[in-house]
Amino acid sequence: APVGPPQIAIEEIRETDLPAEELPLVINGKLTVKSPVITIRGKMESDELLQKATSQIAETQTALTGFKAGENRKFDFSETVQLEPGAQRIEFSGSAGGATGTLPVDVVFQPPLPEVRLIRPNNRDIVLVASESDQRVSLEFHLDEAQRYPFDYQVIVDDHVIDAAAVSLETESGLLTASVLLTSNSSQADDVHRIELRLTNEWGSRVSFPMSARFMHPPKLV
Repeated sequence: APVGPPQIAIEEIRETDLPAEELPLVINGKLTVKSPVITIRGKMESDELLQKATSQIAETQTALTGFKAGENRKFDFSETVQLEPGAQRIEFSGSAGGATGTLPVDVVFQPPLPEVRLIRPNNRDIVLVASESDQRVSLEFHLDEAQRYPFDYQVIVDDHVIDAAAVSLETESGLLTASVLLTSNSSQADDVHRIELRLTNEWGSRVSFPMSARFMHPPKLV
């Protein structure tokens, strides 16, 4: 009787540089990871001796680590895979007795955005003394590993994106600076403006760093 193809099963997928308890997420039916390196653990089994056991990503096919042809009917594997940003397919393949079995694993690598640290002012909640004229506030942030993956950035004041010319980023140092013009409004009992630094990338990651600026209105002399 002809031999059926080897059975392939995945037992665990882990993000290599994250703590063991942090498991990959499934988003819109796809396994989504934040790390560029994952470890896939599984097994192949056949009624005949396994002759071939490989993994393939893009056009590159490699033999599974530690596999020796014609020695075993069962093979446990643990493969470390380097991912590119976005969606990709890793295909595991095994052959025995002239029959080949395959198992595709679809993974989306969603590169993380830089971590944001406020440099200036030294507080997320800014307090200003109201005056007749507008007040310009200078903001400075440090973005960790800003050069690692491409991303977009915006500064938003009261739901309005400020002019891109007022925001600049030095990618190498990770220094992002912005100049924000604020207008006080004495008719408001609580004269507060919302400021937000927003980072996004083409792979769906998003980070928001909220701040506020409050105008203090000195008592009017009668």
